[in-house]
Amino acid sequence: MNERTDSERIVDMVQYAQEAIAALGNVSFDEFRNDRKLQLIIFYLVTVVGEAASKSAPATLRQYPTIPWHQVRGTRNHLVHDYYKVNLWAVYQVVVEDLPQLITELTATTAHPQGGQQL
Repeated sequence: MNERTDSERIVDMVQYAQEAIAALGNVSFDEFRNDRKLQLIIFYLVTVVGEAASKSAPATLRQYPTIPWHQVRGTRNHLVHDYYKVNLWAVYQVVVEDLPQLITELTATTAHPQGGQQL
């Protein structure tokens, strides 16, 4: 089985987060709320970010102490298990506010205090 390394998962989180931001673009919340196809795209991309986080080793995640990993994984779990009661505003806010910060923290040199490499 070809398992991903934690380094690859971190790269995946950054790439899928960037894709979610790009897919949403400058769409307003009202446009997002009325575009089911875009919602499904965003749900998938955000779910992958959370899945990559949930598969990463705790020691790897500790290298990024300012990231709320419980919330990153929880968002994935909510989209997958509670799909029928997803709050669209909350998902929209994740993409607009949380994912840019996640990308910044995952790609910052200071996010690697134990000698990790910058992405």
